[in-house]
Amino acid sequence: SDFKGLEPDMELDVRLSASQGGPVNADVRTLYVKSEGMLLDVSGKGYNLLSDASSADVSASLAVSLDTLGRFLDDRLGMTMRGSLSAKAEGHLPVRDFDIYNPGSLDFKADAAADDVSLVSYDDSLRMFLNRLDLKVALMEDKFHLSNMPDTKTLGAVVKFDSLFVDMTDKLNAEGKDISFLAQTSPLENKINDSTSYHPLSIMLSLGDISVEGQDSLSIHLRNSKNMATVAPSKDDRSVPVVMVRSDNKYLRAKSGFDRLFLKNLAFDAKARMNKPRGKSLFKHYSDSLYRVHPDWNRDSLRAHMHARSRRAETPVWMQEEDFLKSDISFDFGESFRKYFTLWNVDGTLSMGMVSVATPAFPLRTSLSGFHGSFNNDAVNLDSLRLRSGASRLSANGSVSNLRNTLLRKGVIKARLYLD
Repeated sequence: SDFKGLEPDMELDVRLSASQGGPVNADVRTLYVKSEGMLLDVSGKGYNLLSDASSADVSASLAVSLDTLGRFLDDRLGMTMRGSLSAKAEGHLPVRDFDIYNPGSLDFKADAAADDVSLVSYDDSLRMFLNRLDLKVALMEDKFHLSNMPDTKTLGAVVKFDSLFVDMTDKLNAEGKDISFLAQTSPLENKINDSTSYHPLSIMLSLGDISVEGQDSLSIHLRNSKNMATVAPSKDDRSVPVVMVRSDNKYLRAKSGFDRLFLKNLAFDAKARMNKPRGKSLFKHYSDSLYRVHPDWNRDSLRAHMHARSRRAETPVWMQEEDFLKSDISFDFGESFRKYFTLWNVDGTLSMGMVSVATPAFPLRTSLSGFHGSFNNDAVNLDSLRLRSGASRLSANGSVSNLRNTLLRKGVIKARLYLD
């Protein structure tokens, strides 16, 4: 055998019980597997296995020593492995009718950990070191407060890294500390009558300290970054999905050659709501109102006529000049972009506490502070901005609007800018 010395010792004791017209149950008294560097121990019971109400009680543990396995596998796999892995799972869980959005009678938790894990791949010139990793899957509190039900337990998974180091020779060098990832579902308030097909799901990523260096002298350093994304039904209409994204970053530094960029307190917040159902409703109201004014017209012909009239707007004289037409900027987007642009309503904000730029191409010390802006499908607003370059000072605010009409119907962008 290519893996001589890893032949496992196994012990299995499973007992089934059944009666005519009664349930079929299983009793796994022992499932024991042991080999060099690995130990698996499982026991449990299964109830009503052939019915829709089947469930199980499970208790399992796994321990792996990469140091021991490495003695058998390093040469065959072309890599060096060190460290230890462990996992444990126990509890009661439904089998057939399990729903992650409505865990119901689930009483289950699973934990896994990795300690001092190192992998070195000689063929790929890859080195990785992991100080500590913890993984947990269990029922937990609703940290995102998506449910209106008090004391709601949701199913979630948490992954935490104490420190991580990855090195790919001449390609990439990355190091991170205090990294955590959370994914969590949220139950529907009324499972039977709920019409939504968009189940609540939230994820959160926290980065304590991340450094990345590439082969082209580019390096990025990020500290204290918290990021969240959520998909949930709208409270007004549960058939309409709402997507929310938020990001807060305390410190970012980027360097490439002699160019430097420093950024503090970068925050981004956006919400997107699908508006297709609302758009259909508005279109129906519009059609009904036209028909009440012109009852003798066919409904389809009336809508087409009014739509054509709305598009035959007179072009201003100054836009008809040859010089203007030659320098006109034309926006043309594909059907996919048009579909998503009209299907979703987006609102958001962007703010930066301070940005500093240093580059030999522009030797004056330049910084930007107090930046705050907002945006939606139709406008981008600059609420405040302060720019300092050498001894010069500049404050600005303004907006760009009519974007929806411009991008979808070849309209005219409206812009204003105030400088001080």
